[in-house]
Amino acid sequence: MGMNVPFVADAALQPSAFNLKRLIIVIFKKYRIDWMVRPHLAGVVPLILFAAVMLLLFTRQQESAIRSLLQTRAESLAFIIDRTVGEQAALLRGLATSDTLDRGDLAAFRREAERLWRIHPEWYTLVLTDRHGPVFNLRIPEGTPLPPWPTRPR
Repeated sequence: MGMNVPFVADAALQPSAFNLKRLIIVIFKKYRIDWMVRPHLAGVVPLILFAAVMLLLFTRQQESAIRSLLQTRAESLAFIIDRTVGEQAALLRGLATSDTLDRGDLAAFRREAERLWRIHPEWYTLVLTDRHGPVFNLRIPEGTPLPPWPTRPR
């Protein structure tokens, strides 16, 4: 306990670890960092700005591409829906021109409508109406009384 060690701030300069080579490395590293960092910052800052600008441009380009893709998909879906609705309307117009309906043979017309309805599962039902209300509804068995047609308030 009789040995007093002078205070040195850096652990590398403690007497137990003291040697000249270590001292030179510590000093070189300490001052070299200051010499080397400043010039590199001048090169790194423009690189960071360039990366930020490129990221912004890339993001805008991706947003534009996504917007264009969504627009194309929406147009395609609108075309498909329009075509499908047109096909369904054409089928119903064809059914409406049936000879059995013109002759007033509602039983035969119901059979034709049921045949068409079975091959179109997307249809909920087919309802034939006249001025007084529903004549038949394919979801309601034949011969069952139909519910009254809702009246519109005038």
